[in-house]
Amino acid sequence: MNRRLTTAQQTFEQGDYDAAIRWYEAALELDPNNQTAKNALKEVRRAKLAEEELRAKQRQAEVNRRLTTAQPAFERGDYDAAIRGYEAVLGLDPNNQTAKKALEGVRRAKAAEGEVLRRLKKPK
Repeated sequence: MNRRLTTAQQTFEQGDYDAAIRWYEAALELDPNNQTAKNALKEVRRAKLAEEELRAKQRQAEVNRRLTTAQPAFERGDYDAAIRGYEAVLGLDPNNQTAKKALEGVRRAKAAEGEVLRRLKKPK
């Protein structure tokens, strides 16, 4: 029992919340009434949730940053930069509808521009 609690505490301190949860749950299998393990398990779960929420906020901030740089690139005609920006957003948030729609628009604009340039270069 003590080994499980010690290992659980160590993995928690190392930031390995999933392992710490498993170790505390294993300790509780041996002693379901162990208040130390119950309290520590709650603490680990709270810490894990807080870390997940922080990561989600950071990911959203990065999505927003990339969206705000991709749109001006599109507006100034830098289609490749806009495509990279929107693809980066989709790498972070594959279901981001704003980036999906904008990426389609950028690709259409780039294709249209390419067609116009191709026609202008065509000998008469």
